[in-house]
Amino acid sequence: MKRTKAVLARAALAATVGFVTGAANAVPIVFDFTGTVTESFFTDFGSIQNYDPSMPGRSVTGRITVETDQLQLQAHVYPGQRWTTLSETGGAITSDLVIGGVSYDAGAFARATGYVDGLEYPSDPFLRSDRVGVADASTQLYSQPGQYLSRQFGLYWSDPNNSEDLIDLANGFDLVSLLPVLATLAPFGYYQEQTRQCFNADACVTLGTNFTSFSIDSLAISTGNVPEPSTLALFGVGLLGSAVARRRKRQ
Repeated sequence: MKRTKAVLARAALAATVGFVTGAANAVPIVFDFTGTVTESFFTDFGSIQNYDPSMPGRSVTGRITVETDQLQLQAHVYPGQRWTTLSETGGAITSDLVIGGVSYDAGAFARATGYVDGLEYPSDPFLRSDRVGVADASTQLYSQPGQYLSRQFGLYWSDPNNSEDLIDLANGFDLVSLLPVLATLAPFGYYQEQTRQCFNADACVTLGTNFTSFSIDSLAISTGNVPEPSTLALFGVGLLGSAVARRRKRQ
């Protein structure tokens, strides 16, 4: 029964998701969403968290745009996990974010550090879930000892009901090919701003972090021409029907 509810919940979200694919190498990929703040807190140098009770429940609207032909590949293999990162070059990832009517610019600083990444656990005794993330991020360039700011705004997807089958990094990491799967999952969203004390370019300590997380209420992913509303509705209904059919077949 629990599994049935999970399947139906994912299908219900898919019915509110707009998704259209273009060519396999289509650029850019655009993630548009609305959401609701779940929590917000500040963590100080001593790791003490101070929660802001005024933030939960505030509305969130956002967009992340990824130019997939301007990303640099970095692949890592560790015991029990694979991790692939596509790092941005030349402002390949941009974003807009509004929380409670206030705009936040994650890409405001000179050094762009945005990324798309995949984390896979092909043989993990702890059954941790595979994860896919996309983020716009930037940091102030170091020039002399002092305090520097960095910002990051991102979305990430995982599937706790199918923890080890979200991605297969042994066969490469192609964000476009993953979009049909991501469109059926509810991502999580976050925004954070850190203040660091830097003594030189390679020696910095974090003085404090403001972190806000939000649930996603609706999500639209596009890689080409935006489809008509009727097409989106049919796509959502189709996902709902296929999810129920898969559940009946298992039974």
